[in-house]
Parts: sequence; structure tokens; C-alpha cells
Amino acid sequence: LLMQKLCAAVDASPARVAADHRCTALYQDHQGRIHGVAAESFGEERRIRARQGVVITTGGFVLNDDMLLKHAPLALRCGMRVAATGDDGSGIRLGVAAGGATIHMDSVSISLPITQPWGLKRGILVNQQGQRFVNEDTYYGRLGEAALLHNDGRSYMVVDHGIFEKPEYME
Repeated sequence: LLMQKLCAAVDASPARVAADHRCTALYQDHQGRIHGVAAESFGEERRIRARQGVVITTGGFVLNDDMLLKHAPLALRCGMRVAATGDDGSGIRLGVAAGGATIHMDSVSISLPITQPWGLKRGILVNQQGQRFVNEDTYYGRLGEAALLHNDGRSYMVVDHGIFEKPEYME
């Protein structure tokens, strides 16, 4: 619904959309107003003038170890990072260089890719001390966050014989 509303607002406005462009610089005057961008699209460099502003949509910074070390060092524990190629923090750095502010830079989304049989959702996840630490039927990102950031990356699923199912790949 949010995307429908945003797209409708853009369609109804005089704004022009430049998809598949990577912004490499913002042009601003001495008062800090943005007047344009330098961008790349399929290897071609362009300069685009902005009349009433620039909207930058950007990914995160999971592929930038320096930013992770500074803002979310525990995320460096992730053995496999799922990201788009632009998740290198460059868009965030552009915004900050233009005077923008950031919030929640310590927030991460970590998926715990457990794809156990659905019946095992009735089991409980416990930490190394045997304490339950999360609602097991929550979003995978919350499971991963709770396991990695708050339980040293270790979690165990406890089930009883009544609900145990052997995963298909183990048969």
C-alpha cells in the first residue's frame, strides 16, 4: 500500500524518475541546497540538474566493513552477508556529506535461515544457558538478531518426541 501511494504521488507530479542510476556525487551551493547529481548508468556518466530537490533511495552498509565496525560491530560476526551490490554505504555517505543526519545506524537485519518442518515451530529456541530467548514463530530476521546479537550466535531448538520430525534432507 505504501509503495502504491508513493508511486501514485510520483506519477501525479512533474518529477522525472531516473531508474538504474548510481549517484556518485551531489552538487550543492554554498548554502547547502542540492542543485543536481552526478550519476552512472550502465557505464555512462551523466550530470542531472535538479529543480526542486533530489530523492536518493539507498541500501544499507552490510558490505562495508569499516562502517560495520563503527556502527554495528556485532554484525561482523555474520559468516554470510545477503546484500545487493549497492549495500556499501555510499548512499548514506552522500547524504551525510550533504548535511543529512542518520539514526539507528546500529540496527541490523539478520536472518536465521532455519527451515525446519512447520511442526517444529512448536519447539522452543534456547540459548547456551537453556533459557528461551525469542518467540519461535517470529520473522526470521528477529530470530537471527536474537541469536547472533544477544546470544553469541548460538541457539538450540528443543522438541519432544510428540512433535519431532526428521527434515527431508536427512532421510
